[in-house]
Amino acid sequence: MSSVTAKLQGGGSLESVELKIEDGIPTRGDCLYAAQIQRSVILARTELGVDVDGRPFAPYNKTRPFYYYPTGHPGGARSEQQLKKDKAAVKRFASKIGRRKAAITRSGLGIRFDSYDSFKGTYLGRSNVDLRGPKAPHMLQGLICKAGGVETTERDQRIGLEDMLEPGSEFVLGFYGSEAERAAGHNSDDRPKGMPQRRFLGSTAADEHRLEQIIANRVIDRARKRLGS
Repeated sequence: MSSVTAKLQGGGSLESVELKIEDGIPTRGDCLYAAQIQRSVILARTELGVDVDGRPFAPYNKTRPFYYYPTGHPGGARSEQQLKKDKAAVKRFASKIGRRKAAITRSGLGIRFDSYDSFKGTYLGRSNVDLRGPKAPHMLQGLICKAGGVETTERDQRIGLEDMLEPGSEFVLGFYGSEAERAAGHNSDDRPKGMPQRRFLGSTAADEHRLEQIIANRVIDRARKRLGS
């Protein structure tokens, strides 16, 4: 243990306060808090259409037709009544986004766009490459923070100074399941042939320095709180 002496406010005698060595060590809560900060940075950066280093993402494809199926892929089993309802829904949807009848596929369940870039701009109104799908849940919502066996998601509340006080030394930001395959397709060097790399998952030296400061400040703030200063 280390002994810290503090003067009482308003004068008076000195009071001896003991802090355990662990009080100067980052906790699992600190690590998860920092991970959540970095996840927010990654999501904000990606929404702006730039990669880890601030460079604009490679554009979406502009040469191949893209087919969107608002009610699900036509290969799925449907009753005659459901098929009729879905076709009507597709017609209404096409009209809503300004697509002509000729854009509806032969199955009546899809809408043709000149390209994926056209789809994102016409239907979603996106002006940049943000890696977000047409509707939730999309890939980026699968970005998970982990530290010491505990994980958090995008919807989690912020972690307080006194939460999860077990010692922590690292955190992981990653994707799992089907989202991992899609993320790797954008981010990694080992990706499908012809697919441009859009390295959105990662950190810069500035990111890492900021996270170190965030964790250090939490350790200091927790020690001050326990000292009553």
